[in-house]
Amino acid sequence: EVDPKDAINLCNYAHLVEVFRKDYERAENLYKEALCADPCNVAVLCNYGHLLARSSQDLERAEEMLKKAVRLDPSYEDAVFGLSIIRSKMNARPSKAPTSPSRNPLHEKMYQELQRRRDVRSLQADKKKEDEEQMQRADRMAEMLLKEEEADLEAKRGQGDPREG
Repeated sequence: EVDPKDAINLCNYAHLVEVFRKDYERAENLYKEALCADPCNVAVLCNYGHLLARSSQDLERAEEMLKKAVRLDPSYEDAVFGLSIIRSKMNARPSKAPTSPSRNPLHEKMYQELQRRRDVRSLQADKKKEDEEQMQRADRMAEMLLKEEEADLEAKRGQGDPREG
């Protein structure tokens, strides 16, 4: 049994119910209980917002939860990133122009975080491609060396060993 006054335990339990049982209605009720216990708990607001976005596609309520979480703690990355994802799903941009963030520091921070994550994903993709190409080159080189080794061995067998005679 989970203590109805312990927001963190309720939040953790809700997350388990959501992820493992896929019982989104029960998870939502648990998040609501957690918010009653602590209406300003950033982790609860963030997780509840993610649940709303995933399960019910209620992006407006999800945005509301995540905006509140970001207002309470602008450094909480999951909330900042989640809010930017929800806004992109709603065809709203985290800033007025994608190449020039608005003057709102929160929008600028979200924009910079999205750019950083895009850059990281791009670098990871480039690195993966380079690694694959390097593995292909190594495979080709190993194949060539094996063929040369086999040819040398065949040549030695063809010459015969003078001691065998």
